Amino acid sequence: MADNIKVYARFRPLVGRDLRLSASARAAAFSVTDNSIRLNNANGKGRAKQAASVGGGGSGKADSNGAAAFSFDDVFGPTTTQQDLHDRVGRVGVQQLLEGYNSTILTYGQTGSGKTFSMYGDEGTCWKDWDQDELPTDHGLVPRVVASLLDEIAERHARNSEIQYVITCSFLEIYNETIKDLFDPSTKKKVKTSKLRLRTLRLFA
Repeated sequence: MADNIKVYARFRPLVGRDLRLSASARAAAFSVTDNSIRLNNANGKGRAKQAASVGGGGSGKADSNGAAAFSFDDVFGPTTTQQDLHDRVGRVGVQQLLEGYNSTILTYGQTGSGKTFSMYGDEGTCWKDWDQDELPTDHGLVPRVVASLLDEIAERHARNSEIQYVITCSFLEIYNETIKDLFDPSTKKKVKTSKLRLRTLRLFA
């Protein structure tokens, strides 16, 4: 894989209907080893081979037992903490950004796979306590990346006060072709794009 593009896979813990499966079925689903994920033969060789041929971003193949194995730049299993994810993904992006490179974190997956939790954390608490020295354990990449960026700028400014940093921030959601300004609570209801008001936060250090 190219050095400037990294592909990661994160697997959430079993929840809801997953937990109603038998113990053997749950164990047969997948296993994580270093930067590889193995989808075991729970649904037959045909499906495993098909999964290997259309894998989601990593390199993969089916073995003689019908299990499909995929390799990524890194794999995060069900026990991965939000801090671990940030240390291995978010913090790297912040460092690259401050070195002058564009940095983007894009999450992709089916509904219920854990995208929102990875990016924000628990939806009931993810907008709280951003000003604490230590973020709550369930906070996701967005608050952690913001905190890391501000901390790094403060450290660099302390070393060289002649350098000026300007941060411009827009926070949008695009869902079902509807754009929402997440800085404005009134846009929780659907609004026309023409009524969207974008805000800019300028921070001078």
